[in-house]
Amino acid sequence: MTKTIPYGSGLNPCYLFESGIQTEDSTHRVHVDLPNRKLYVFETREGVKKLPEPIKPVEKRDWETFLGYELKSYGRFKINKIATSRGLRVKWHDISGCREFDIPPSIEISDEINGENLDTSQKGDMAIAIAQKMFALGLVTITIAIDLVQTTYDQLKGIDAQSRPIKIQIKCDRWCNLHGLFLQTHERNFEHKF
Repeated sequence: MTKTIPYGSGLNPCYLFESGIQTEDSTHRVHVDLPNRKLYVFETREGVKKLPEPIKPVEKRDWETFLGYELKSYGRFKINKIATSRGLRVKWHDISGCREFDIPPSIEISDEINGENLDTSQKGDMAIAIAQKMFALGLVTITIAIDLVQTTYDQLKGIDAQSRPIKIQIKCDRWCNLHGLFLQTHERNFEHKF
């Protein structure tokens, strides 16, 4: 099982780089809480509003002021006490417009999700597959913003309104109902440099 490492745990955060909800290009986030069979949808910008300003690099004084950050560590990195990500937990109902959906029993979730042997990519793939099924079945909706077309040329071509592009980041998360959604701000090796 993935362990969340809280403040003061002694994990070495020196390999973390700023990369998270505040740096991505998504318009929406979907957090899939597989153990609780829940899915959460919100606009990325609303999640970013819940982060402290400014986002500082990971360093010792950040831990001394304790802004509520958590370090996470997976697999071989956990064994070596090296953090793989850093972020904040935010209650889903504190994010403006965030909605909670139940994953129905008809959508199977592998028992492996609680296993130690799954890496972050495998867990992410499971979350993406579940989210895709939920969208395909119409069980999850995303509110879209539309712009009215004002030019006669476009209207003559049959276009009266158009939507802005939607880009969705899907995250595998756990125990969101108890601890909140994990909004990552830093990660290890996000550009695969080492």
